Amino acid sequence: MNIHIGNVLSNGTGGEGSVHEVTGRSDLVYKRYKPFKLTPPLEKKLMYMINNSPVTSESKYISWPTLLMKNTSGKLDGFIMPRLTFNKKLNDVYEGTHYPYEFSIVVARNLCLMVDELHKNNIVIGDFNHGNVGVYETTSQVSMMDCDSFHLGNGQYPCCVCMDGYTAPELLKYMKMINTARYDEAPFSQNTDLFSLAIHIFRLLMNGVSPYNGINTTAKISSAVVSAGNKPIENGMYVFRQGLAPAHPACPPKHILTDLLIVLFDKAFLHTYDAERSQPSRPNAIEWYNALQSYRSSLTTCRNKNTHQYYNQLSNCP
Repeated sequence: MNIHIGNVLSNGTGGEGSVHEVTGRSDLVYKRYKPFKLTPPLEKKLMYMINNSPVTSESKYISWPTLLMKNTSGKLDGFIMPRLTFNKKLNDVYEGTHYPYEFSIVVARNLCLMVDELHKNNIVIGDFNHGNVGVYETTSQVSMMDCDSFHLGNGQYPCCVCMDGYTAPELLKYMKMINTARYDEAPFSQNTDLFSLAIHIFRLLMNGVSPYNGINTTAKISSAVVSAGNKPIENGMYVFRQGLAPAHPACPPKHILTDLLIVLFDKAFLHTYDAERSQPSRPNAIEWYNALQSYRSSLTTCRNKNTHQYYNQLSNCP
């Protein structure tokens, strides 16, 4: 295959390198690393990814390396991957009050399908935050980016980054060790992905607010912001835990949800953590998918504003 690298895409420059057009191939792009970013462990990881592409119907929506490229000196320079043409980030949908509520539910459902496909391929996302999920506004389809940061090969090729506010409690002590580079010991797993997934679903259904946007009246630590950081997670400050109350006026009451969704959110967030015990069991992607499908089918449309939809067991639109 003759590959000719073109111009840098708009917004295609970042901390790791740049993303370029591939001349004559509108379906592909090229990621070129800055020289100091392409370390020997990352080179090995990229080789592993080339040899272990996920087998999924969602492949065209995953920025997985398909071909490694070398520079004129014969050194690995970057890789070719599918070009993703989404027009929104997941964060845009969180905060997009102009979208019908059903749109957020369908995006959440499609995100569950994406996670299920990746997990079936023994892939752990690791740093599963809103910035590595794209959304196609016309179809509600989602895409996954930054796959070179995934946690792969049962930890042989570890995830080395994690965003505040999406990190499972059992990972947090490892995140504090960033200066001693102990990410390779962090127990990223499909189960820690499911913690992040539950946060994404909560934010999509609950006006963009984090499930850890709560305040304990007996504590000094408040998370009175839409997107909470790691401290409320570390302290178990789940917004619907008994004794807590929403700290942001945008957080809806939990009765806007079905009983099943409330049970799943409680299962995802209401538990204690002990380093000597195994990780808590969280709802998997298909459990969420089925609950979201049921919720979607139970929606009715507001009489006053047709972009408002709500659970048909409620007496009026909240």
